[in-house]
Amino acid sequence: DYDAALKLRADPDLFLARGRVDEALGQLDRAATGYEEGLRALSGAVSIRLPLIRVEHARRRFDRAIAWIDEAMVTSPLKADWLLLRAEEHASAGRAAAATADRERALAELDATLARRSSDSARLSHARALLALGRDADAARELEAIVARSPGLAEAQTLLASTRSRLNLARP
Repeated sequence: DYDAALKLRADPDLFLARGRVDEALGQLDRAATGYEEGLRALSGAVSIRLPLIRVEHARRRFDRAIAWIDEAMVTSPLKADWLLLRAEEHASAGRAAAATADRERALAELDATLARRSSDSARLSHARALLALGRDADAARELEAIVARSPGLAEAQTLLASTRSRLNLARP
C-alpha cells in the first residue's frame, strides 16, 4: 500500500510507483494529485515533475503542464529542454506561435551553450530543437555525429533512425 508507506517516509520511488499504478489503472486525476503531493514533499524533484507534466498533458490540461514547466524554469540554469517541453504543450493547446517561439529560444540557448562547451547531452538537445523546428536534415547530421562519438546513446540512435525514415519518406 503506497499511501501507507508514504505516510512513513516521503520517498521519490514510492511516489513514482504509486503514480505509475494510478496511470496504468486510468486514474489520471489521482495520479496527478499524487505527483503534486510528491513534488511538494520532495522540493520540486524533476523525477516527479516530469511524470506530473506527462499526466497533465494526458488529461489535456496543457496550461497546468505549462505552469509546472514554468515553475521549473525559474531555478534551472539551462532552460532549453524545458522550453522544448513547453513548446509541445503550447502546440497541443493550439498555440503554434508560442510553440515556435519556445523552440527558437531553446535553439538559441543551445547554440550559445555549444559555443562555450560541447557535450553529447547538449548536442542531443540541440538535435531535438532542430527536429522540433522541422530542420530534419540538420538534425540528422547532428545525430550522426553524436552516434559516431557515442554509439551506445540509445536516444540518439532512436532519433536518428526516425529522422532518416522521415527524410527518406519526404524524397520524391
